[in-house]
Amino acid sequence: MHGPQHLVGHVGRTGDRQELTPCTHAHLISSALANAFDGSGIPCLRRIMRIGCRAGDRRDARAAETKADCDRGEPVHRGPRGINFSVATANVPQPRANACQNRAESKPSVATRSLGNVGGGAEGMNRITRRAVLATASILPWAAAAQARFPDRPIRLIIPWAAGGPADAGFRILAESVARKLGQSIIVENKSGASGILGAMALQDAKPDGYVISQMHMSVLRQPLLNKLTYHPINDLTYILQITGFVMGVVVRADAPWRTLPDLLAHARAHPGKLNYGTLGIGSTQHLAMERVAIAQGLSWTHAPYRGTADTLRALLGGEIDFASESSGWAPMVRAGQLRLLAVFTANRAARFPDAPTVRELGIDVTVDSPGGLIGPRGMDPAVVRILADAFRAAAQEPEHLKFLEAMDQPLLLLDGPAYRDAMLRTLDEERDLLRRLKLIPE
Repeated sequence: MHGPQHLVGHVGRTGDRQELTPCTHAHLISSALANAFDGSGIPCLRRIMRIGCRAGDRRDARAAETKADCDRGEPVHRGPRGINFSVATANVPQPRANACQNRAESKPSVATRSLGNVGGGAEGMNRITRRAVLATASILPWAAAAQARFPDRPIRLIIPWAAGGPADAGFRILAESVARKLGQSIIVENKSGASGILGAMALQDAKPDGYVISQMHMSVLRQPLLNKLTYHPINDLTYILQITGFVMGVVVRADAPWRTLPDLLAHARAHPGKLNYGTLGIGSTQHLAMERVAIAQGLSWTHAPYRGTADTLRALLGGEIDFASESSGWAPMVRAGQLRLLAVFTANRAARFPDAPTVRELGIDVTVDSPGGLIGPRGMDPAVVRILADAFRAAAQEPEHLKFLEAMDQPLLLLDGPAYRDAMLRTLDEERDLLRRLKLIPE
């Protein structure tokens, strides 16, 4: 995974199917991340998660109200107040309120009955004001989903990382919001292992109906280049929406002699092959980013791969390596004065570290943000793709998710499905060439 791997907690086993309420999810995520940061990284995260918890409590209360209305024979509104939207783990049964909703489906909706009671023919239409028509049309922005009969059952969202980590936490926030918008539960299933490609592998056997989708990240694109896999990362997937990325940066110890990235590059130029740098692994985004810099500047240095970000940063603090190329797992150490951030690889400066220039600002044409998003099986209906993309795009821009991204130093990088696919196709070609040049794959 690209991101602060050392933050990933472990809750249950891979593929565990356990019923959790939204509040349980919120406390699980908050506790895991807060413990991983040792209280120094993201002070606002517990508050962010409590917001989701309170929202879950309100939804439970609304579901109870809906059931009571149904028992009294009153009409049930198929809107945000009529469904107990929830994010659950796999095999969680539908909320009890759904039974009530199913009985109510045979009745015309409130909006339909209101229009029907106005009168027939032109006379009836004349009695409907333009304001009434516009108001009716704006009641539920997601009416297209109902018209297309998608979704009419829960959607399974695969997250290819362990529960409790930052990649998991961010998508659970999105899933809660999307469940409210689409009127269906989102079943979150964690399938960790195999370098994060199990979600993409599961999509190869899934129907392209939109009811099984997965988180997308760079390992899904890169692993088929590095290993013999059974899927093509472009042709065998449907790209739904690019959502966010990660801040990658170059860090040194606070007592290192290099105050800027140009200082470090000048030392590397004067001492070819002498500087050692660490990343979370061979072929990782962080590794390839530094090799792009070396190629652009005509430099050579030695790469030291570690098992994860935490191990890399410990090695840097211990003097085993001279510098590190890593995602923002270094943030607490930079803020504490243990490490110095020389530059970031993103297109723009990091919001929480505005003094650190981008690599591109320093005259090196290298930009890396490790984008991630949402994918589905090959051959999905474009109308279904549009419904999912619209819902996740809106969820990604809501305050709760934006606060989470800020806390995790993740930029919002929205791209629709076709543009996302085109960007990944270009990246695939570029990485294939780079991996061949580094002799990590055969010519």
